[in-house]
Parts: sequence; structure tokens; C-alpha cells
Amino acid sequence: MIKAILFDAIRQNGGSYQMSINNLISIIKNFKKKKIKYIILTHKNNLELDKFRIKYQIIKITKWDYFFLLLRNIKFLNLLLKKIEVESSFEKYLLKNNINLIIFSLISWKSLLLNKINFTTTVLDTCHNDFYGKKKFKEISLIIYMVREYLYKSILPISYRIITESIELKKKIIKLYGLKANSIVSIPNLPSMLFKDIKKINKAKNIRKKYNITKEFYFYPAQFWEHKNHEIILKCIKKFKSKKREVNFIFCGRDMGNLRYIKNKIAEYKIEKNIKILGYVKDDELLELYKICKALVMPSYFGPTNIPPVEAWYLNVPVIYSSLNAKHGLDAAMYFDPESVNQLTKSIENLDNKSLRKKLISKGRNRLRTIKKENIHGHLKFASDIDKFR
Repeated sequence: MIKAILFDAIRQNGGSYQMSINNLISIIKNFKKKKIKYIILTHKNNLELDKFRIKYQIIKITKWDYFFLLLRNIKFLNLLLKKIEVESSFEKYLLKNNINLIIFSLISWKSLLLNKINFTTTVLDTCHNDFYGKKKFKEISLIIYMVREYLYKSILPISYRIITESIELKKKIIKLYGLKANSIVSIPNLPSMLFKDIKKINKAKNIRKKYNITKEFYFYPAQFWEHKNHEIILKCIKKFKSKKREVNFIFCGRDMGNLRYIKNKIAEYKIEKNIKILGYVKDDELLELYKICKALVMPSYFGPTNIPPVEAWYLNVPVIYSSLNAKHGLDAAMYFDPESVNQLTKSIENLDNKSLRKKLISKGRNRLRTIKKENIHGHLKFASDIDKFR
């Protein structure tokens, strides 16, 4: 029998897209070693997969699939569908291609189109559960909370295996959704595979010229969601300005609904000269911005892990990190309460110490080595579990 890997992550998803690419490449590598037969499926042509010379087949979601999903949500109709063995178009395609298990790169509603075929899923976080009703974010509305909880409760208990990005997340979903520990494999994320072919290219002069970067700066690459907490950085810059010290930041990332608010705050605080907002940048430009920044500052509320610190450790960049995610960084970062301007200000001041900078860079390299070992172990475990499935 054949295993299928559905790659339906999209670039706009940021970190989850990079994790999906990384996991896909590692899964393929280990499947080849174990001689597991597999095919890659996507919903449309994918330039990244073409770049990595990964062959794939295109599978379409039909109107019947959407209608089938609707019927499955009506209890007696769902029982009827199972009894008379009615199949979705999605499952028919998989059965026709002799597939008995499909690997999803995210939590996917398409899992609910399956009755006869087993599947694995990937959990990135439980932040909807962590923050809903406790701290208001526009991106965690009641509807979003309910949809995500429905998917988690419907999909996770029936998944053959679940990939999480950390031991902490594994423990959390076991507690929240009553899962068995042996059904979950932790695979911490590595720096993006998209960096692999461009690390040796040095375009520092070009990047400085293109974006008119003339001063040293701290870096925050993150999409403009409210939970990314760009605002605390603005307040920090304002505080430094009141102390007659100039601190500069570069932000890059797509607008996900909070950019106008951030721009208004920049104008209100009169710190326009201290911030550059670059929007979406290409992978090679992102890498060069890391290489010339003074440090990565990561004030995001969400976790328990984030990709930018891993990228910073990879590129020998010091990390200043939200204390909510201290179990991710361990001793490889300086931490601050994501609601404390004073703590962030103090962290930036402390980074003037050259000895501390060198220590953080060294600790970052060590942290990355540990993550790499855990990643390799996790992928080997996952591949072994899939090989056992018949």
C-alpha cells in the first residue's frame, strides 16, 4: 500500500508554511531510507516543490466534498453515510491510487472527508484555547475559537499519529483532548529549508542600499497580527527616545489586519524615523536582514515555540524573547514579560555588553544543536511508526 503526503500549506501562513516544507523534505528522506512507497499531493502547482524537484500530483476538492462534509456534521446522516459506505470524491481518489494512509501537514478539515483511510495530523499550537476569554486578540474571535475546538476535538482523537513541535505542546494536547502519549511525536522545527541554498550568498550591501539602511537596528520578522505584539516595541522605542537614546527597528511581514493600528501608533509616538516597515521580503533578503541586525526581538504572545529564534540561532544572532516561551529558548535568549516595556528596555540595554552578546550567540548555537538532534530523532520515530502501519 502507498502513503500520501498532502502539502496544502500556503506561503501567506508564514511559519507554518516553513515548518510544512521542512517536515515534507525530512519525511521524504526517511521514507526513501525505509523504502516506504509514497506520493505527494497538492491542490495546485507549487513553485517551492518544483524548486526542490519534488514530484507531486494535483488533487481537486469538489463540490460534493463540501456537501459531504456538511452531511457528516448531521449525526444521523453521518451514521447513514458510514452504513451505506458513501465516499467523498477526495477519499475515492485516494482509494483509487491504493493509498491507505495520508499525512496532513496541518490540522485539516479534509481529514473529515475520510472514513476508510487513516491519517496523521500536525498541531502547531493551542493558542486559541490558551488565550480565548483571558486576553483579547482580534484573531481569536468566538467563531475562530469554536471552529478550532471543533476541528481539534473531531480530528485529534482519531488520528493515527500527531506531530507536535515540542514536548510542552504534546503534554498540553494530551491534557486538553484526552489523547494517548504514544500517538504523538514531537518534532521541533529547524531553520527554513528555504535558506539552505542561499546561506553563502552575501548581499548585505545590496540590502542596505535597497531599503536605505544606514543605522544599526533590531529585527522583528513577523506578520502583522495583534498577538505578534509589535506595539510593545513601539512603546520601548518611545521610552528610549525620552531617555535621549536612539533605538531603531525593522519590521517585515504581511499585514494580517493590524498594520494600520501599528502605523497609527508610530505616528502618535512620533517615532517614524526609528522604524522601517518593509512588508513581505524574499527569503534571501530575510536572511541578509538577519545577518546585519543587532539582535532579534521576539515579543509574540503565541507559542510554545516560534521559528525566528531558531533562524537567529542558525545565523549567530542574539535573541531577546518573550518569557512566555522560555522553555523553547532555555539559556539561549534574554527574556522579558511581553507586557513589560521596562523589561524589554532593560534587555536591549543589557545587549550593549559585548561579553553577553558573545555568550548568547554561543548558547544559541548549542540550543540549535540540541534541536537538530531532537528533530532527527522525531522524524525517525515518525517514519518507523508509518512503516509499521499496514
